Amino acid sequence: MTNPGVVAEPLRHSATDPRLAEARYDEARLAELTTKTYLVGGRKTELYTIGQLATMLGRSPVTLRAWERKGHIPPTPLRRNFEGTRGGRRLYTKAQVLGIVHAARITGVFLMYTAPRIPKEFREECDKYFTAPAKAA
Repeated sequence: MTNPGVVAEPLRHSATDPRLAEARYDEARLAELTTKTYLVGGRKTELYTIGQLATMLGRSPVTLRAWERKGHIPPTPLRRNFEGTRGGRRLYTKAQVLGIVHAARITGVFLMYTAPRIPKEFREECDKYFTAPAKAA
């Protein structure tokens, strides 16, 4: 059974694909980040914050919130409301974080260091890693 809001398809590359090394590097960097476990669809799931996603992309959380507002990345279906937060804490699964990082690599978003014009393909790639909304408990 898969969790709502989680895409079960892992990133797949052939052994000769140079992106395989990048994917392994991204997974190793992600493993260094501290996660919290939440109940999603009745199952315990490790989730990452927008700050951790920003770290993986070399951006600030403010930038990612702006990208979400402008429609460059899909809004996360996983939110945790805490007292004192207006919109709730944005939470991402491992597949979503790695998917967004992968999308940034293949569309060149990683290479842009100043006010980039985000290509439409970036959002289309990111959409592959998001599905129906779910709530984190």
